[in-house]
Amino acid sequence: MKYPLVLVGVVLVVKDTQRLSEAENAYQEALKIRRELAEKNPAAYGPKLAQTLRNLANLYKANHQPEKVKALEEEVGKIMAK
Repeated sequence: MKYPLVLVGVVLVVKDTQRLSEAENAYQEALKIRRELAEKNPAAYGPKLAQTLRNLANLYKANHQPEKVKALEEEVGKIMAK
C-alpha cells in the first residue's frame, strides 16, 4: 500500500515549508492507515507504524510539545517490544 508513503512525502514538503498544522494532519491520516495495517499484520507494518510515530514525535519536538513526544515515544516502545 503506497498511500501512507505518499502522505509521509507530503508531510516532509509541508514541514519544510513551515506549514506545521498541515504536516500534523497528514501524519495523523498516515497513522490511521498504518495503525489499521499494523493491527492486521503487526510483523509487516509495526515497524512502519513506529517510524511514522517517530516522525510525528520529531514534529512535536520542533514545536516544543514534550507531552505529546513522550506519549508517542512510549507507543513506539510498546510496538518495538512485540
